[in-house]
Amino acid sequence: MTDQTMPLRVTVYTDGKRLREVTFDREIINVGKQSTANLRLEDVNVSRKHAVIERRASGEWRVTDLGSTNGTTVNGRRITQAILQNGDRLLLGETTLVIGITAPGAVRGDEVGERAPVLEIQGLGENSFYAIGEDDPNTDGMVLEVALLWGETVLTVQHYNTPEEVRIGELPGCHLTVPQTALGVPELTLISDEGGRFALHTEHAAFEGDVLINGSIIPLGDLENAQELTGGKLVMSDRTRARLRVGDFILLVSYGPMPAKPLVSPLGAVDYTPHIYVAVSAIVHIAFLVFLSLMPEDQLRSRLDPSARRAKLLKVLKVVEPEPEEEEEEEEKKREAEKKKKLEVDKEVVKKNDDLVNKLQKKKKKP
Repeated sequence: MTDQTMPLRVTVYTDGKRLREVTFDREIINVGKQSTANLRLEDVNVSRKHAVIERRASGEWRVTDLGSTNGTTVNGRRITQAILQNGDRLLLGETTLVIGITAPGAVRGDEVGERAPVLEIQGLGENSFYAIGEDDPNTDGMVLEVALLWGETVLTVQHYNTPEEVRIGELPGCHLTVPQTALGVPELTLISDEGGRFALHTEHAAFEGDVLINGSIIPLGDLENAQELTGGKLVMSDRTRARLRVGDFILLVSYGPMPAKPLVSPLGAVDYTPHIYVAVSAIVHIAFLVFLSLMPEDQLRSRLDPSARRAKLLKVLKVVEPEPEEEEEEEEKKREAEKKKKLEVDKEVVKKNDDLVNKLQKKKKKP
């Protein structure tokens, strides 16, 4: 990577309003809500570690979503990973990032709240990764940054404010996942607490690479005479960085100032969307209740009561509904008439039968 690589300009918008513009000249840009993010976004819909923007060896910029809750979109298309072009629009939560890829030597934009560490994690080349930035007193303290890459892909970036043990491997509880086939062991300690200071373990046989100590790049095999090395442990300072290779994996370790938090108004961090929804809902419900209270009672009853609505319709059509008792009387009359008719038919049949019997008897009496 040479000094002719193009920096990345990011303009941040929320609700259509331009908040700030930041220019980065570093290889890895962490984007999210976490306080240690290089591009910190005050958005409730943005994850703590939302995405990472990295500069590849070819000079192209690439964005990778880090498994965020709400995802990352580029020009309206949801992506897992994508190459960025000048003018691309990234949407993270409710925040829009407009990408500007500027020529070398361009004037830096407003970097309020985006302080560059004394030693930024750059790319994998010596001139970029070990480049020393200018001291900046406006920081929020010191932080240890550990980035794990697989080839050119950033897998994770973690920050530690206070010294603690950091383990890598494939066992449960490891902070960074690296397969045993690369390490040679299930897990090992990368960082430990040595008297309240971060100590990098460089004695592992699986490690290859180099470190930056007081401006000098020293291969791991030549660290024996370094004053900062004690028992295979390198005590980290603000002038110490390490680039370790483990098979196809790369660990970038640096210790430097934490990016300062952006100055945001206390009211600016409040998400008013739920409150607006509640207020609008309350207004609609109150208006509906007022409308019901002003509606005439008979009209209200006809709208709410199906039987009342039917009666009103029949009244308009001037159709008189038959009374239930009249219907029963008519049915009774019909049944009586049918019964009477049946009796008459039966009498007629009986009479015919009697006449036939009489005729037969008369014929038998004749000689």
